[in-house]
Amino acid sequence: MPIWPASCAAAQWRGDRQEQQDAVLHLPLAHHSCALLLADGLAGHPAGAIASGLAIRAAARTLEAHYRHPDALALALHSANRAIAWHIRDYRAHRGMGTTLLMVLLKGQEAQWLNVGDANLWHLHHGQFDNLVSEQPSESSNRQEAKAGSVTAALCGLPIARSCQGQRLLQQGDRLMLATDGVSALGLSTLRACARQPSCKSVVSAVITALSQQAPAGDNASLIVAAPRRGRLGSVRRKSPLALPWPVAAKENAG
Repeated sequence: MPIWPASCAAAQWRGDRQEQQDAVLHLPLAHHSCALLLADGLAGHPAGAIASGLAIRAAARTLEAHYRHPDALALALHSANRAIAWHIRDYRAHRGMGTTLLMVLLKGQEAQWLNVGDANLWHLHHGQFDNLVSEQPSESSNRQEAKAGSVTAALCGLPIARSCQGQRLLQQGDRLMLATDGVSALGLSTLRACARQPSCKSVVSAVITALSQQAPAGDNASLIVAAPRRGRLGSVRRKSPLALPWPVAAKENAG
């Protein structure tokens, strides 16, 4: 019988935007591991939704193949950025597209992460609510830079100047919450209240309900809540990477 490496729930809120430019994926892997991926297409750029989807899909493919590599997240980041670069080369009208990307690799009780952009990664531990990527620069200035054509904290097919990475050993009862900047509209007090719910699914439901009540005219918002499970190592049933409604350049499959 398959052993799932983590209890996980995810949801998205479109807000008052015309389209959802975020992309999320929970990717179960073998050897008691899984990957959590969250991307937010840059607003004001052409094809933001395509950028986030491309990044998630390319990163997922790399992690499926190399999740046991010590630099798996860095390899996945490179693949995601390269996929966007290739897409821009083939679709010149999409120049300037970009996306943030937060990736978490859970291996048993160990969490490893790599973040580019303004997403949040909260560690919920015995009532504490710590942002594991809070040391990164404010993305508000980065998005202004992006509008001016100088993107420093997003994947745009160009060299990535800033990223945040780390790892932490999780304990029984701990949870991780990955969230795009749209979730931050609720404020920490509301998020802490939502995080007290008894399950990952109920936490996600509480956050989406709060967004619909407190920020109905807000930005796109997406989140993933996961809690590692203890147990013996075993194989898991894999899910297919995110299926995109648009064609991906054949070059993405090369090399």
